[in-house]
Amino acid sequence: MYEAFIESHPDNKVDINFYKKTLKDKFPKLKFHRPRKDTCNTCDLLKSKMMNDSTNKIEYKNSLELHHRKAEKAREQMKTDHEESTIVTSDTCTISVDLQQVFSLPAMTHCQVYYLRQLSCFNLGLHMADNNQGFMFVWHEGMSGR
Repeated sequence: MYEAFIESHPDNKVDINFYKKTLKDKFPKLKFHRPRKDTCNTCDLLKSKMMNDSTNKIEYKNSLELHHRKAEKAREQMKTDHEESTIVTSDTCTISVDLQQVFSLPAMTHCQVYYLRQLSCFNLGLHMADNNQGFMFVWHEGMSGR
């Protein structure tokens, strides 16, 4: 947010510490945190095995490192394809698809309400890199499942 503030207000020479203090003073209930990082089933399984099976720990660690290298290679290929699809003369089109986290309605945190039946809603995001268009599709469990 600080970088965005500096970009939109280039005349204001504000120190980051002053910026943080002002935010805390003016908006004491505002909290910042890094988004939770999703992990795949393979990562979770291998990490669990590493923690619970000391005899094969090195084997699981090597498998996890190999899995991470493959994932990084796939990310690099996706980035290359994405960049290629933005070239006007390219025949390549990349589409990113994300079925996002299920959210329940009503959104309440009271413990008694939490255990009552809630309506599950789904959000599917699509992004076409070649023309930089995004689409969101929202539906509830009464219409269809995942």
